[in-house]
Amino acid sequence: MKVGDDVYEVMSRFRMEFLNTVRRCTIKRDIGVITAGGESYGPFQTGHQVELPNWLVDILLQRDVIELAPEDAYDSVLRIQNLYNTERNYPRELHNSIPSKYLYVALAQKIRRLRRDMTSLDPKTFDEIERIEKLAEFLRDVRLTKILRVAHAGITQEKMRRMTVEEKWLCEELNALLSEWRTASLNAT
Repeated sequence: MKVGDDVYEVMSRFRMEFLNTVRRCTIKRDIGVITAGGESYGPFQTGHQVELPNWLVDILLQRDVIELAPEDAYDSVLRIQNLYNTERNYPRELHNSIPSKYLYVALAQKIRRLRRDMTSLDPKTFDEIERIEKLAEFLRDVRLTKILRVAHAGITQEKMRRMTVEEKWLCEELNALLSEWRTASLNAT
């Protein structure tokens, strides 16, 4: 029996959606025109604020030519720590402080970016990767308990608004599985 889509396929779809959404950033130094996939971006001048797709943000962050706008740097260690603390302080409810609808994918993408060139990583970067991984795991586990509670008690629009895209999918899958199990358990033959 299979309730829904394969988790890896779904997460892959969410990753593609995330990579094509935009984030605001500030240009740190002049950049000429960038052409990729038939699209042209730029030229950009130092100090300008622009919105760029996350796939390009990823490349430009790696080359240290942009800086994310503070409100769009939702994958920073400090933001994740604050989010985790908030979630931990409200153990019975999903808090409405999730900064991105693709938070888990964004965190995985950041870890991937930081790990790309393991030969040039300094100890600070290793430390940052480790901290993000641990915080992401803690945050995921705290929210998972809440998502399970919502899936069991019943999904409401208000509760769904407080979830990331990944969490909504999981909640709906769990709710369908629980509903099917409830029906089957009372009609067991």
